[in-house]
Amino acid sequence: MNDYINQATEKFAALLKKQLERAEKLNAGEEFTDFAALDKIVIGIIPGDGIGPIILREA
Repeated sequence: MNDYINQATEKFAALLKKQLERAEKLNAGEEFTDFAALDKIVIGIIPGDGIGPIILREA
């Protein structure tokens, strides 16, 4: 049982490290999109992406 916990912990740590590195890159980037200043924002969704039929219908 401890092996499963250790494996899961290692995988989660690796995932968390990648996401923190990604966040640092985003925060350090010079390009910034001010979405509040845009006339419109286009968001693409497709059925089957896990969003759920209710959300998809409303979107």
